[in-house]
Parts: sequence; C-alpha cells; structure tokens
Amino acid sequence: MVKERCDGTPQLNLRVPLEHHERVHKVVALLQSTEAFAARLDELMATASEPPKESFLSEVVDRIERLEAALAVQVELNARRTASDASNAVKPPGRDH
Repeated sequence: MVKERCDGTPQLNLRVPLEHHERVHKVVALLQSTEAFAARLDELMATASEPPKESFLSEVVDRIERLEAALAVQVELNARRTASDASNAVKPPGRDH
C-alpha cells in the first residue's frame, strides 16, 4: 500500500547506505523546490555510465602549457632578432657606410 501525504504526493521509502542519506535528502529537496532540477538529473543519469570526461582543470592546464610553449618560442625568436639587430648596428671602426 502506498501512503499519500495530505498534499496528494505518494510517500516513497528508501533504504540507502548511511553515507548517502544527506545526498538523497538534498536531491529530494531540489526535486521539490527547483523545477529544472529533474531535467538536469535526467541528463546526469543518462551519462552516468559513460567514461569520465577529462576534467575542466586538466583542460586549463593543457592550454596554459601550450601557451607557455608558444611564448617560449616567441621569446627565443625575439632574442635572436635583437641579437641580429645589435650585430647589424655595430659597424667596424673606420667605416662610415
């Protein structure tokens, strides 16, 4: 027999490990208070069995490493250009042209 609350919603009794009780309470509260939460929860459950995607943080680290490598190349090119310009600016003594 399913009991109904005074507001007409049926009661659901669950047995879950103790470490998940707070999580289940939060999910229920969000289902009751946030209209869009059910759709987000459905999306999460649909992808729950998929292998985990690379984390956002590792994407940021990869991007920083690529930018640092590009910057190092640019610094090296600038150093070579500066050295070349300096050697071209130095004229041998006694020559005006």
